[in-house]
Amino acid sequence: MQSRFTSMRWLLAAVLVWVSFLPQFPVQAQSEPPGGEMDAEAVFYPDPGAFFTADGMTYAFTPADCNPLADGEQPCDNPLQAAANALLGLNLTPVGGKIYIGAGVYDLEGAADPGPHWVINGTGWTSLPSKLTLVGMGSAVGSPMSTELRGIVNLTNLGSVTVSNLLIRSGGLVTSNMTGTLNLERVQVMDGPANCVFIGSQQGAVTAAQVVINGCGAIGIFAEATGGLKMTASHITGAGGSGINLIVGNTVTMLNVSSSSNVGDGLYLVGMPDTAPRVSLTAVSTVRNQEEGAQVITRGAVSVDRSVFVGNAGVGLLVDNSGPDISQPVTVLRSQFLRNAASANIYSSGRILMDGIRSEANSDYPNIVLNNSWGTQPIQFTNRFGPNVLANNEGTVSLFTQGQATVTGVSAVHSQGIDIGASNGSVTVSRVRITASQSAPGLAINSGGRTTLADVQVNRTNSVGITVLASNENAPMRILRTQSNGNSGPGFSLNNPGRVQISQVEASNNGAYGMLLSSTPSQPKGWWVTVQQSSFNYNKPGFGLNIGSTGGVQMKKISASNNGAQGARVEIPTSANFQMSGKPGDNVFQGNGGAGLSVAGVGKLVLAGVDASYNTAMGVEAAATLPQDFLLTNVQANANGVVGLSLNTAGTMLLKNVAADANNVTGLSAVNPYTADTRQGVTLLSSHFDINQIFGAQIVTNGPVLLNGVSASYTRERFGLQVIYSNPEVPVEKVEFLSTLGKNYFDGNGSNGLLVLGAKSFTGSYVSVRNNGQFIATPGMGVSGVDAPVTLTCAVVTGNPADGIQVSIGAALLKIVNGMVEGNARLDPDLFQNVRLNDPGTTLDLKPGVCSGW
Repeated sequence: MQSRFTSMRWLLAAVLVWVSFLPQFPVQAQSEPPGGEMDAEAVFYPDPGAFFTADGMTYAFTPADCNPLADGEQPCDNPLQAAANALLGLNLTPVGGKIYIGAGVYDLEGAADPGPHWVINGTGWTSLPSKLTLVGMGSAVGSPMSTELRGIVNLTNLGSVTVSNLLIRSGGLVTSNMTGTLNLERVQVMDGPANCVFIGSQQGAVTAAQVVINGCGAIGIFAEATGGLKMTASHITGAGGSGINLIVGNTVTMLNVSSSSNVGDGLYLVGMPDTAPRVSLTAVSTVRNQEEGAQVITRGAVSVDRSVFVGNAGVGLLVDNSGPDISQPVTVLRSQFLRNAASANIYSSGRILMDGIRSEANSDYPNIVLNNSWGTQPIQFTNRFGPNVLANNEGTVSLFTQGQATVTGVSAVHSQGIDIGASNGSVTVSRVRITASQSAPGLAINSGGRTTLADVQVNRTNSVGITVLASNENAPMRILRTQSNGNSGPGFSLNNPGRVQISQVEASNNGAYGMLLSSTPSQPKGWWVTVQQSSFNYNKPGFGLNIGSTGGVQMKKISASNNGAQGARVEIPTSANFQMSGKPGDNVFQGNGGAGLSVAGVGKLVLAGVDASYNTAMGVEAAATLPQDFLLTNVQANANGVVGLSLNTAGTMLLKNVAADANNVTGLSAVNPYTADTRQGVTLLSSHFDINQIFGAQIVTNGPVLLNGVSASYTRERFGLQVIYSNPEVPVEKVEFLSTLGKNYFDGNGSNGLLVLGAKSFTGSYVSVRNNGQFIATPGMGVSGVDAPVTLTCAVVTGNPADGIQVSIGAALLKIVNGMVEGNARLDPDLFQNVRLNDPGTTLDLKPGVCSGW
């Protein structure tokens, strides 16, 4: 038995040692002040009465003896008032200014002797102490050591006063015309029929620590104080008016204060005229108030930190420190706004800073308003102290400023969007995520300065994803690493007259279009709009990307595919330059309901690394208003519903490594509208236009034409390649086919393989025109011109059902060197010829042969 007892002792000791090493967590602050914390100099007075020392004598005023100076006992039912009357009547000065109130319950309201309530009026009290202290024995509800006063404590015309360790029930604490500091420490006021604490005309400061107020008929605590207020660890609930109502002339500091379930505001604070009180709210909670959670109206700075505004019928936090001659900041850090009508309305002329806030399930519109448009200070959302989270709110976040607006580290889910108005300032939005905005645009910006978006995501809104309206053409716009996807409206709607840079942007799966960008400055210089490494896919029923710019546009690594209308459209009414660069396949415009890539009004055009295939209309269409040069390199436009490449310019065209195959109408349409005294012409290098439905390639120009290594074969219905004049009154300059980059093929087409019409001359090397006329029996090759010489070297013209070569070149020479022109006229050798000369003045010089390489 002894062994078992010893073992239990060792086990208990081990447990106690183990517990001593557990981490020590801080104790949460009590919801009401603890009882029994008396002044350090006080002895405990267990019985009702007022006790003080003056002139070396201790005075005790008790119900049994309310006149300690008289012989015998003089009972009364209000010993506290008796003590106050004695102090004034005898003009005594209590030692340390302290009056101790013993434990017990005092019926002040029902007292008759010497009168009801407890009134201390300093008028005529010449020996009034510089600081008067009323010390109870404790204020814990139900404690046998508490001092409970049932009635009104009225203090007037006194200096500094401290009231501590008291419970006041069914009455209140009223002060007026006090000079100095009023301190409330560990005071409870409960079930007051009117204002629980009323501090009027305080010429000095007020401090309140561990004050609890509950169940007032009117205001919980009202204070009008020229010297400001400091309140800590205090709680007000159930007031018939506002929980806390302050009129102050100096700094207000609140720490660990709550004001809940009041009929009015949780906190109403206003600065006195011609003052600028600074206000600091730290760990303040306003919950379930029937009006605003907190209203702060001051000309001074306002700081809110780690505070909570929950379930208020009005705005959680309303701050107004605006005015033409004010520039004090408002700072809100690490605070929560939950289930209010709206989260926060802040009106200021100074800087507004929000950091680490949470706003959730607020029901009104707008949800947050930050407005400092009376001055030029910035508005900032930052995430230094934590992310800013907005969830399930019915209203927008609206920012209005004449200065800079910065929004960083915000996440908004199932809320309305963010609306930023900075008509004279710049706007920066970074690391922001907005998802499922209910009806407003996800992000709406009105900017008068530089606009920057970086690392922004706006997805699945029920409106436009991102809209920017800017007004300053000297201020650029940069959108970097940003996406706007799956919105019921457009992805991006951008109007910015300044220089624009868009990089690593995605606008896909939107219900209208991907991105609409308008940049129309009056005097743009250089590359005005740059779009790179961005995608605009699956937007329906609209386009992927639409750019309207009066300045030059350059693009690189762009994807605009599977959109309801055009993949990408660029309109440049000023004939500024357009450039799209990249390696083969870097820029993709496939499967769109309109054209893959459309460029209108362009100046010099450069396209490289483009794949515009499988579109319902054109693959690539480009038109210049003025004579401009077009350069296309490594471009594909295959299997489109109409034309693969449709090019129209009065300048020159150079196409290299271009493919336009299997299109439903035409592979290539290259049109040079005739313009006198302008350098024109078309050059095709290492390119093919095969297996198109009606036309392979058509070149319309009066300038020179050069082909090298080109194929236009297997067109199903009509010709492979046609070269024809733009102005019939002016002949086409020389037409030349070279073979240094490859042979030239015009085989297996539905009608003609090759037509060169109205040329001054035609020279061809390594030209293959075979087995054409698959649909219509026409000549394999046709050449016309006024006295236009034709020279073919290493040509193969064979297998065509009608004439092999038919020329109408007047008094000119048709020279064929090492040519194989035979095996044609298959339909009727008597009707058709291998070589037909339509003009009697034409001379044929045929040297048959086959060159190496065929």
